[in-house]
Amino acid sequence: MVDGAMEAMTTNLSKCFNGVLKGARNLPITAMVEFIYFKLVHYFNDRRIKTQAQLTSGQAFSTHAMEIFQKWSEKASLHHVIEFNREEGTFQIQTQPSLTSMNKGNHRHVVKLGNRTCSCGKWQAYHIPCSHVIAACASQHINVYQYIDPFYSLTEMLACYQPHFEPMKDAPYWEEDPNFPMLRPDPRFLRQRGRPKSTRIRNEIDWRENQHKKSCGLCNEEGHNRRKCPNAISNQEAVLPQSW
Repeated sequence: MVDGAMEAMTTNLSKCFNGVLKGARNLPITAMVEFIYFKLVHYFNDRRIKTQAQLTSGQAFSTHAMEIFQKWSEKASLHHVIEFNREEGTFQIQTQPSLTSMNKGNHRHVVKLGNRTCSCGKWQAYHIPCSHVIAACASQHINVYQYIDPFYSLTEMLACYQPHFEPMKDAPYWEEDPNFPMLRPDPRFLRQRGRPKSTRIRNEIDWRENQHKKSCGLCNEEGHNRRKCPNAISNQEAVLPQSW
């Protein structure tokens, strides 16, 4: 990929990973790694075969890029081109008025082939010649395909999926590495006995109105229970003579 991102797909990569791994999120870590591994094996093989077939058929760029290019080529035939500087590749493109909307069409755009820029901004964003660039190249009999970014070429795409994965043997047949460190669980992260301590931050919503305060079962006073009653000893002393 060259200078800048393609189109406006800055966060789409993370969404793509989330979509692929949606079925493996709740799996144990070892099962999740194995799922990702075989998913990549399938993706690489499938895309390698499809890309190679497209190259064999004579296609030079990805289907996605050619669909965009074809759509803009149809619009380019309606543009009017004015040449300003042939050496620097500077042109002014006049678009036709729109028959359906007053805000579309009837605009002037500046194309500079030497700088690979168009005032509409689509060429810089997509790295695919927009309709204005296509019209300018057609008026001068210039090969417009040279301005499609190599990122979209099937040769580059095939290079991305060229690496091969090796199949895994069953665990009992793995070769042991004598330099592999011994891994032991950290005792600080082991689950302790008893009920885990709540980490919830409580606020006034958790407070109960007119909550009945618990009282001691011996002296009926509030603030403590039977086990921590300060009057327990005196009560026992008072009861002992009567029992004797």
